[in-house]
Amino acid sequence: MKEEKVEFENQGEKIIGFLTLPDSKTNNLILLVHGFTGNMNGPEDLYKRLAYILTENGFAVYRFNFRFTSDSFEDYHKMTITGEVDDLRLLIKEFSKKYEKIGVVGESLGGSISILGYSPKVNCLVLFYPAIFYKENIANRWSSDEEIRELNEKGVLPWVRSSGQKLYVGKKFIEEANKIEVFSKIQKIKCPVLFIHGNVDTTVNLTESERAFKIANEPKRIEIIEGAHHGFKDKNYQTSEERQDKAIDFTLEWFKKWLK
Repeated sequence: MKEEKVEFENQGEKIIGFLTLPDSKTNNLILLVHGFTGNMNGPEDLYKRLAYILTENGFAVYRFNFRFTSDSFEDYHKMTITGEVDDLRLLIKEFSKKYEKIGVVGESLGGSISILGYSPKVNCLVLFYPAIFYKENIANRWSSDEEIRELNEKGVLPWVRSSGQKLYVGKKFIEEANKIEVFSKIQKIKCPVLFIHGNVDTTVNLTESERAFKIANEPKRIEIIEGAHHGFKDKNYQTSEERQDKAIDFTLEWFKKWLK
């Protein structure tokens, strides 16, 4: 296995990621799309582990940071939903020049970005606890009169990551979360789609995947991981490799079936 840093440019800003390549040539590549305030490694290194396992099984994998995502998150207030969709579409376009088949894994907000950024060049899709209903999951987090007043005055609002790191989100992102509709776009997806969700996820409720699964086109599947919270953590919100491993196994099985 080989790993190399690969960068792209979109509107003057960098998309930075790592491409892992199997020992033998492959025509299949999988993109790992991170969620809100996440990064290329995924929650508790889930994406890093997933990338290496997929590569060991013959897939090329690209895990990346969207524009304005960095270790410091100093520019995160510039992040928008439409901007991340545009980043993903650029990556799909660029990698499809070299690879015959493209797979996508999206987690949380990255799941809905993967739905909005879907194109016929995507041959297989896996959604980890996708945050499909923005008003319920995102916009309502900043809905008090005081927060709305601060947003109008400053153009940003604070957010604290689970690690304790403080960052800011921008007005345009919150406005988009109030108006962009994802649910109806699910029926436009024409490739095999797998939903994986924990049954004790209180950040993005399991009902979101269940509702989306009902209207998704075949072939489709939904896997529910017992005792798994957001990020496939346990019910106490602690890292759980056991639950991560289940999600990784389901994902690998799906790509072996539909992307090979």
